[in-house]
Amino acid sequence: MRRIRPRDHLRRLAVYRVAQGEWSRPPHNGVLEVVCEGAQSLWFASGYPCDLLSGLAAELAERYALPGPDEPRDLPAGVKIEPLFMSRVRDEDTFDRPDRPAGSKIVVEQANGLMVLRVPPGPLPDAIPVLGLLTVFLAVFALFIGQEILPSPLPPLLPLAVLAAAGCGLRHVLRRWTVLAVSGESLSVLRTGGPLPPRERHWPWAAIREIRMDLSPARRRTEEVCTLNVYFHDGRKAGMCWGREKEELAWLATMLRQALHVPPVAHETAACASPRE
Repeated sequence: MRRIRPRDHLRRLAVYRVAQGEWSRPPHNGVLEVVCEGAQSLWFASGYPCDLLSGLAAELAERYALPGPDEPRDLPAGVKIEPLFMSRVRDEDTFDRPDRPAGSKIVVEQANGLMVLRVPPGPLPDAIPVLGLLTVFLAVFALFIGQEILPSPLPPLLPLAVLAAAGCGLRHVLRRWTVLAVSGESLSVLRTGGPLPPRERHWPWAAIREIRMDLSPARRRTEEVCTLNVYFHDGRKAGMCWGREKEELAWLATMLRQALHVPPVAHETAACASPRE
């Protein structure tokens, strides 16, 4: 397995002593963290002696012009080192994309410390043809039920109601905008447009743990589908902007992370957490 970080993403190297778990028994109880900016950290060389890792960290820091490593510290409880150099989050979902993708229709407004991102309706899901066939089936079934229970000329009202509901849902999807606003210490998300009433949510900065693009369980034929997720310290998450281009989602995530000073993948250690500026 090969995992790559651009050189300009590297910030420092940190050596930890593993106090619990498989590699907790000295002297082979060290782990090296490659701390990055604009991407998640890499945890490397679990189970090697701390002295050896300190020497390696010092050599790499000198080669890449990074600050010298501190003395090894205990790995705080709650930080789990994934086996076999793996990660629960794909690296490509954590990389910063500071440049706006060409052709993006997202409107960016910035004034008086307020950043507003107006995201137009996204693409229709591939399931629309299936939903259309299902709507026709339900309309025919509703007509059959109407003929059985309603007097003439009322039976056609049931299939018309089914078609009206389907049309209302389609119009809602085609006209629903997502407005993201970062102001001071909070993130606000407004979904507006379409026949349904607007829906607005607010979260304080202190409640947000990490923001990144993630792979969605849904797929568009053979193409991967991603979404923008906001993760909170209490374990909840909020998804938005499903199905948009990956480059656009990565750019949106970068804009929000930079405005809110949160990482793509949070760490339990104070050393790894992004400082609030």
